[in-house]
Amino acid sequence: MLRLIRTVSSAAQHHVAPQTRRHVPSKLDLTPPVREPSPTPTAVLSPEGLRHLCKKGSQAEILYCLNNWFPTFGPLDNSPEVYRPAQCEAARAGRISVLEDFLAHGCPLFGGDFDETVPEAATKGAVIRGNTMILDFLLKHGGWDVRGAISAMLYGLQSETVVKWYLAQGCDPNAPTRKALGLTMTTSAVSTAPISAVKLLISKGGAVCGTDAVAQAVKAHVSNIPGRLEIVECLLDNGASIDAYAFQYAPDSSMVAIKGRETGLILAVRGNKIDMVELLLKRGADRSLRVGMSRLTKDETVLDIAEEIGYKDIIKLLKYKYLE
Repeated sequence: MLRLIRTVSSAAQHHVAPQTRRHVPSKLDLTPPVREPSPTPTAVLSPEGLRHLCKKGSQAEILYCLNNWFPTFGPLDNSPEVYRPAQCEAARAGRISVLEDFLAHGCPLFGGDFDETVPEAATKGAVIRGNTMILDFLLKHGGWDVRGAISAMLYGLQSETVVKWYLAQGCDPNAPTRKALGLTMTTSAVSTAPISAVKLLISKGGAVCGTDAVAQAVKAHVSNIPGRLEIVECLLDNGASIDAYAFQYAPDSSMVAIKGRETGLILAVRGNKIDMVELLLKRGADRSLRVGMSRLTKDETVLDIAEEIGYKDIIKLLKYKYLE
């Protein structure tokens, strides 16, 4: 009897429970997982929910919303205040198929007075992705006056690829962007765009002579926008006036009345940007020009400004360097 108990005990000790086999997916199985529609899609049947889905949701969920829109929100195709923000999210994300779904449900892509238009949102997305497929789609479906899309093209100035696309559609590099301030597409670009985009605009007829482009680029440099030294060199190489003051050619003189005649050199000195001061002096900027009396300034020269603030290194430059 004792021998039997020992035998059973020994067998129990050596018994190993069967392991559950884990499923290891085959390396050759490259099929992406299918995302199912939300089990509670009614939670997104709202203007804000639709907008969120157009940004990140699956197409199945978006279609569910479009097909089952609550009448309490009004007919979707007659509610641009609902579908336009959602379309903008889709355009920004480059979701062409989602925009096609909106068109199929009677929701146009253009028209109306909104804080953001579909072309503007599409352009912002095109800059981020570095391709213009979404812009090609909008152009293909008609109804978009691309040559008059000044605000949309402005958002595209950050990308040479996008600027090239707009110019290829016949957009004017000298189109006014802020008429009251005398700014054009090209003179707006000098403040934020990369050098490649600025050179492209100039090569296509963008005017910098007879503009305040240098002063605008210096203002951006003072605000620490990168790449402006190179931009100023490019502008001067293409005939831009080194001594034109900011907003000199603006129909509205209020900015000059407030800030005085701020040339690029004056702006660089005030901003303590010694690298820009040296560049402008080297290229022949007039250090004798005066700001003129205004609401915020006294009638003084750049040296007066530097001495008043105490910029010793800039004072040395102004007194002793590049005098010929």
